Amino acid sequence: MKRLAIIFAILLLSSAAQAEYIETPAYPAGQAQINESGSFIHSKDDAYANSLEFSYGFNNWLAGVVALNSAGGENLNYNYYSGADITAQIDLLKETDNLPGTAIRFTYSLLEGSQNADTASVMGVFEKKYGLFDNFLNIAVGKTIGDNAIGGAEFGVAAQSMYGLNDYTNNDEWAFGAEYFGDYGKTGSLQGFAQKGQQLGPIIGFQPFGNLDTSLNYLFGLTHDAPRSTVTFEINLTF
Repeated sequence: MKRLAIIFAILLLSSAAQAEYIETPAYPAGQAQINESGSFIHSKDDAYANSLEFSYGFNNWLAGVVALNSAGGENLNYNYYSGADITAQIDLLKETDNLPGTAIRFTYSLLEGSQNADTASVMGVFEKKYGLFDNFLNIAVGKTIGDNAIGGAEFGVAAQSMYGLNDYTNNDEWAFGAEYFGDYGKTGSLQGFAQKGQQLGPIIGFQPFGNLDTSLNYLFGLTHDAPRSTVTFEINLTF
């Protein structure tokens, strides 16, 4: 899909309530986008997370994004929890035959409540097409800020590969693929695969109109610290 929106694992509610989404380097210049995304996380502490995102491509290399987030679950006694993200994305390289499309995202996350810490993060975003496969890679580093900050910076990786029927990237209807999300913990003491939250699962994309993208995925927990399962939907409108 051309746009698979929003936040990569930094809601910082708990390890069970971190929403999983893939970012892409494509924000068309002069176009606005609205994206609604939600996750239902089944774990020892079940949770939900939701994000409503507004984005605009100012030109061929700069886009601005504002996202309104909410979450809740058993670990919060089902309390409603909210915050907002402010993001600037800079396109560094357009995709070529030999090189991936490359962008960098700078995000500041404002979290509601005096007991919560804000978060600053940097993410590298990459896209490369091979035939009917559209492949994405996200590499993120985030750190909490303020009196309630947690020491150290968190490191995470996400990847997606989509196979488009009749070249889905050219506005055809269906695509199928797989997604992976990995939380590797503190950058100063990165832990192995088995010690942190790893998830993998299928995704299906449907584009009923040229300016409307939808997707649904199901992630399986691969390690002890990962949620048992996560279901995520996305609806993205470009105008």
